Amino acid sequence: MRYIEKNNPPEYLLAWKNKQKQAGCNLLYNDFPYKERLNNDLRKEQHCICCYCQRKMDHFQGDLVRGSHNEHLYPENIPGDQLSHDLQVEYSNIYACCIDSRGCEKRLQYCGEIKSNNKIPHLIQDPECSNYFRYNILGEIIPNGFYGTWEDYMNNEKELEGSLYEAFLCIKMLNLNCITLKLYRYQILQSFITVISQWTADKLDSYISSYERAAEYQELINMKLQYMRQRYHILTK
Repeated sequence: MRYIEKNNPPEYLLAWKNKQKQAGCNLLYNDFPYKERLNNDLRKEQHCICCYCQRKMDHFQGDLVRGSHNEHLYPENIPGDQLSHDLQVEYSNIYACCIDSRGCEKRLQYCGEIKSNNKIPHLIQDPECSNYFRYNILGEIIPNGFYGTWEDYMNNEKELEGSLYEAFLCIKMLNLNCITLKLYRYQILQSFITVISQWTADKLDSYISSYERAAEYQELINMKLQYMRQRYHILTK
């Protein structure tokens, strides 16, 4: 997971909200008519990766592969929750999220498809977000702490505190280590490690910079950056 720096709300969203208020109407996401346009802006803002798993997205709804929906970080449909109601069309609460696992059995769902109306820590709004997670050689995303595998963290959940526990909750509640995601990351990682093992320190440094500056991020950017940086440090220490 990665910090997502939000832009100012788009003018068409602000204009619609003002029009609704003047008409005495509630500000409900279901009534908002520009969902696809908003999604286009969100994907661009996020450099075309999912706000949670960092898989590629290139369209709104429709085909599941690389498809996306408008995700409410604080859920939009919690009965009796005033904040859930108030944040429905707040731009700061809306992100683009993948829909790859839509329709899968529950154990294979991830990101917004499994999160539904559950609350998670808002780490993607924290500039230090990337520091709270790391990726092991098995293709697992884990909290950036003492243990080396997701199983270890699951077995020691009661010992976790602070940002480690928040990172653990995000991974668990978003099912970011479901078997399909884990295997997908593992396969990409093995090939990626083979490639970068042949690179010089200068080439690694150049690629690290280009990855971070790109208008469209590499899929699984944080995992790739982690292993490039590790290789760079080995070559330059």
